[in-house]
This record gives sequence, C-alpha cells and structure tokens, in this order.
Amino acid sequence: MGLSPEYLITSYRGSTFCRCHDHNISHLMREFQTDATLLEMIQGCDNGGRVNNSSNISFFSAKADTNNCKPIAIPGTIWRNRGLLATLTVQELRSRYTGSLLGLAWMLVIPLVQLAIYTFVFGYIYRVGQNGGGILDYALILFSGFVPFIMVSESLGSAPSRITSQPNFVKKVVFPLEILPLVTMCVAVIHAFGAFIILLLAACLFGDGLHVTIFWLPLIVIAPILQVIGLSWILSSLGVFVRDLTSTIQLIIQFLFFLTPITYPLSFVPAKVLMIYKLNPLVGTIENFRRIILHGKEPVFIDIFYPLVVGFILIVSGYYCFQRCRRAFADVL
Repeated sequence: MGLSPEYLITSYRGSTFCRCHDHNISHLMREFQTDATLLEMIQGCDNGGRVNNSSNISFFSAKADTNNCKPIAIPGTIWRNRGLLATLTVQELRSRYTGSLLGLAWMLVIPLVQLAIYTFVFGYIYRVGQNGGGILDYALILFSGFVPFIMVSESLGSAPSRITSQPNFVKKVVFPLEILPLVTMCVAVIHAFGAFIILLLAACLFGDGLHVTIFWLPLIVIAPILQVIGLSWILSSLGVFVRDLTSTIQLIIQFLFFLTPITYPLSFVPAKVLMIYKLNPLVGTIENFRRIILHGKEPVFIDIFYPLVVGFILIVSGYYCFQRCRRAFADVL
C-alpha cells in the first residue's frame, strides 16, 4: 500500500480513528480508496492485531460506546468524525458520478429538468399562482420552494437503507455508525447548494436581483438541517428492522411535496385548515426562504422559531433512538 508508518485504529467514545504523525482515518481510507479494502485488511488481522502481509499495519479495535444517548454528545460525535464524514461524502459523490457522461453536471441538470416539467404542468397548463405575473415569475417562485425540498427529500429517501447497505461496518469493525446517515444528508446539501446557485443567477437575470436579506439564510436553513439529521437517525435505525420502510418513505415524500407550498402559494390553502397545514415545519421555512431571496423582506420569526424547536426535538429523539437500536443491528444484519 506504500504506507511505511504503523497505523493504529482504535475506538474512543464510539469513534473509530487512526493516529500516526497527524494522520487520521480519512487519510487511511484515501490510501485504500474504498472501505471494502479497509475491511479486507481488518479481516486479515490475526488475534494479535497484526496484518498477515508486509504492510506493517496494526489494527486495534475497542468496544463502541453505544450507551451514550445523551443529547450533549451529539456535537462532539459529529466534530470528532468530521474528517471521516467528509471522506465518505466525497466517496459517495464519486460513486454516483464517476464514469457518467455529464459527471457532476448532473447536480444541475436534474433540478433544472424537474423545474421545467413542474413549470410547464403547473404554470403553463394549470396556471397556478401566477397572479398576473409571467411564467418566469412563477418559475422563480416554484424553484425557490423546490431548493429546500431537494435536501429534505433526498436525505430522507435514502435514510432507511443507509445502515442495511453497509453491513460490514456493523459486523466487522468498530465504526461510528451514527455518521452514515449524515453522509447522505451532506450529499443532499451539496445538491441543494448547486440548485441554490442556479436560483441566485435566475433571480439576478429574471427577478429583482439579490437582496441584503440573504444574510438571514443561515438562520433559516439550520432548522431543516436539524430536522433531517434527526429523522435520518430514526429512519436508518428503524430501516434495519422494517425493510418496507424505504418504499413507505418514498410515498410519504410525494405526499409531503404536495402538502408544502412549492407548486402553489400559501394563499391557496383554505383558512379553516391553515393552522393544521402550518404544523408542517417546511411551510414556514419555504415561505421565509422566498421572502429573503425573492422579495427582499425580513423573515417571519415565528416561522423560524417553530421549525427550530421541531428540529431540536427531532435531533435529540433521533440520536437517542439510534443509539438504543444500534445494539441489535449486528444481530439483525
């Protein structure tokens, strides 16, 4: 492998990492290119932890801390594994786009094609929500609601199969399993960011340009990120035991798409069901997103506070659920 130093893989509070002259597990996985090769090296160890080849690599594994379900452990868990998370995210992107004709350009092509389809159907045929504006105005409104939904739908759609698709990480190596659902979320955030760049360019060309209110964006997007992390932990842990969950979530995502003001304005929702409708935390997030990006208005703060509360509840309950369920992963897989 060309590795002269001795790498040590150990477990510290459930986090697998590698230490040797400022190296870490991210460097090790880049050397091996794939996690499968890493696992083969680990499987080749004898009882003493010495690899049975000339690579001079020693592996030591310790029992993962699966009992730490406290919410205070969440930031530390993500921070300690940030390098590994970044490496797995890059590998996920490479596995999706390497060898394809357009490569990373698919991140821009797919949302643009979806935008064209939805604009034609809802804007040109049904003429939804134009209110005297042109088809381009409706396309901007539609796309501004579609961008946050990309992150949510892609993350949740893949979450139930995230652990079941990596059984070797569960059975044969001490590994911070809680970061696996976050990999899909990071990829989804990158895809949503690509669509967001397109939205900004379209707003400059066909809308009113950029507004200073765009600086409210981090406060608005943190809520759906927290919600997605929490739900991804819940769905990935339940997906180990309920294999039909992936198909069920796909149906729920389609249902959620039409229960969120993406293809139509919020004013279309009847007043008698509006309060129940707004229980969907994405409603306030998307409305605020449109306000700061397209209209140059300050966000409605109740629509920031409520999604944030939902996000904190989901991330705490999701982490607790994942840590409690992970003890049985190896038995089921």
